[in-house]
Amino acid sequence: MLFFIIVGLISFTLSTTTLALALWLIGEDGTDPFKTEGFKPTMTKCAGICAVTTVLSFIPFGGLLGMIVWFVAVMALFEKTFLGALLIAVCGAVLTWLIAFLIISGLEGILVAA
Repeated sequence: MLFFIIVGLISFTLSTTTLALALWLIGEDGTDPFKTEGFKPTMTKCAGICAVTTVLSFIPFGGLLGMIVWFVAVMALFEKTFLGALLIAVCGAVLTWLIAFLIISGLEGILVAA
């Protein structure tokens, strides 16, 4: 049980960070939520979206349901179109893969050196 809690917390932290980074990278001057709403409200929205999708990922077929909830929440909370939400998702996926690559490479380096 403790393992699932740790994995859930790590997943929540990484997904919140990557969603915020993707919003910041994709944001334009007029629609950037960090500039229009501020840091705390934007991070709260990101954390709320990621908390719901993380919890959904632990139930059968929850990943698919979580993806639908994620798209709808990004479109509703950040006032994005479907293509805007898709662009944020692609940017977030690339950031997630990059972060995972760096973590795995670091762990491999530690294990090889040991």
